[in-house]
Amino acid sequence: MQTRFCRTAAKWQKDSPPRGIYIELKDVYCLMLVFDGKEVLGNWAGARVINDTNKESERAGAVIAHSRGLQGHIGFIASRPGVMGGGAMEINTVPRFDAKDAQGVIYSKIPRLQFPLDNNGRTMLVQDVTYYSKAALCDAFKAWRDGGPACSGRFDTNGTWRSTLKTRTPRFDQAGKEITGVDKVFDTKVFESNLWGLQWNDSDLSPKGFFPQYTKHVGDERVAVSASDVPPRDATPD
Repeated sequence: MQTRFCRTAAKWQKDSPPRGIYIELKDVYCLMLVFDGKEVLGNWAGARVINDTNKESERAGAVIAHSRGLQGHIGFIASRPGVMGGGAMEINTVPRFDAKDAQGVIYSKIPRLQFPLDNNGRTMLVQDVTYYSKAALCDAFKAWRDGGPACSGRFDTNGTWRSTLKTRTPRFDQAGKEITGVDKVFDTKVFESNLWGLQWNDSDLSPKGFFPQYTKHVGDERVAVSASDVPPRDATPD
């Protein structure tokens, strides 16, 4: 849903008194204020959330901008508690080429997927996974808004918790069929300093840093194979 309110510069001058815009919304957890136009004037923008009992939400916040000719987006979030599960990197839909050899065996090829490697043959993907409660920043901001000392903007470590990462070997599929053998090329691993990523192996299926491009159709499985295991182009039927 998007709601837009327009005020011209002639009606809303730099030194104009504050004006309120009241919007009644339901089930909205994120509100973005947009200042648009080269003649936009204003010294500040604020937002507050009032709940159904006509009391100001403790999770309300405000954003302040001091600028003449302000353009762009200013975000305001009334956060709600959330639950985070695991992190993931999804390789979703990519094109695939299928071809049969002279015996009718089908081979598949996908585009090259390359990952950066460090000096130890590893790919680092996730680090510093941290959870924040409202004590990390929201409480200090609310106290400032209520007349207390200015909020520094720094996250309070007393309101943060760093997760201990864990992992398991991922599953891959192609057209609903499980791909086997990828773990011979790489596997996921939690490294020192609580870093999560990929550990690449010495494998004939694919060079380090490259996801296996070729699979062989064997029953209900797709078995990862090397490029040299795929019959040459002139050995496949038309």
